[in-house]
Amino acid sequence: VDKLTDKIRQNLAISKHEDDQLALDAGVKTTQSLDAYDKYLEGISYINNLDYEQANVKFQEAISIDSTFFDAYYLSAIAKWWLNEGSQELNIKIADDLKKLIDNEIFIDDKQKLKVLGVFNLIRKNYNLAQPIYEQLVEMDPDDKISWYVLGETYFHRDKKGKVEVKKYYWAKAEAAFKKALELDPEFKVAEIHIFHLMLAANQYKDIIERAKKKLNNESY
Repeated sequence: VDKLTDKIRQNLAISKHEDDQLALDAGVKTTQSLDAYDKYLEGISYINNLDYEQANVKFQEAISIDSTFFDAYYLSAIAKWWLNEGSQELNIKIADDLKKLIDNEIFIDDKQKLKVLGVFNLIRKNYNLAQPIYEQLVEMDPDDKISWYVLGETYFHRDKKGKVEVKKYYWAKAEAAFKKALELDPEFKVAEIHIFHLMLAANQYKDIIERAKKKLNNESY
């Protein structure tokens, strides 16, 4: 995690010295606390390794340091949704907690407000409402891997009216969104796993084996 932190600091021109004034771009990072940001980066690392429980722990630690840290709230909600395994009662509680971000105005611009509304509808299984929100978000920021990933979720889960051709259409769009997220971050295993889920749902067993082999060969170098 230390190497990851250093790399991101370098990319974002963040100093290692805690006494320095942190010139953080509010449109990219939503905390002025380096300690909170370090916890957040640890959470990102856990998400990339599919450890949603520890990811949420780190996001909550970041929030305890900076109670206005929007990105930590946002990814904590998504991590808890992944951990939830489908309980609608828990989904409603997670969504209600998200609504507090709007009520308390823990956002700085329209994009962050859209993220709250998008993930609120995702968690409450209002996929058809979440879809156009995330389509707008990826248009606003084409390099946001999380928005591409969640957009894929909306396509995959949305109401397809029981029609095979509609299902194929939205599954193809879901796959494209997951692949875009993976293109932006080849280590984003959440997107990779969902591509395998789509292939499994389509009974593409041979393709699954070939993709897994290719992935293992690439990781062995």
